[in-house]
Amino acid sequence: MLQGLLADRFKLRVHRETKDVPTYALIVARRDGVPGPRLHPTPEECSAWIAGGRRGAPPPVGGDLPCGRQVVSAFSFRSTAMPMSQLVNLLSPRVDRPVRDQTGLTGTFALDLQWRPEEAPPGSSFAESLPTSLFTAVQEQLGLKLEPAKGTLDLLVIDHVERPAPD
Repeated sequence: MLQGLLADRFKLRVHRETKDVPTYALIVARRDGVPGPRLHPTPEECSAWIAGGRRGAPPPVGGDLPCGRQVVSAFSFRSTAMPMSQLVNLLSPRVDRPVRDQTGLTGTFALDLQWRPEEAPPGSSFAESLPTSLFTAVQEQLGLKLEPAKGTLDLLVIDHVERPAPD
């Protein structure tokens, strides 16, 4: 119904197209599969609380972030329960390419990923010990790696659109 309305009102014509594009594959960096120091499976009691509909008070998980919470900013991702699918969705716009999860890791994870911009603004409080590259941070902190790859992307291409006539 919405497609019909847009086609009628805006003379919108579109088509779908599949295109080969550069991507990144998120993989486990170490051959032995050992994660980095800031990537851990979500504690079992936290996973159970989330799966149970988050009823009652959240169980303690250690640290300053409550069970099931996350903080996402321009230069950090912190979570007590993040699936890899969400991590790749957060990474994609920051590396300007689609990212595909090829880690084989299932479930949710407590993670703390932090990096600083290459050119930190004057007077900023970014820790000097943080890597300036998101790629380096992913590998050093999470034990994962963003590897260049090729993939296909489904696109919606606008063929024609017009301004609507006044009613």
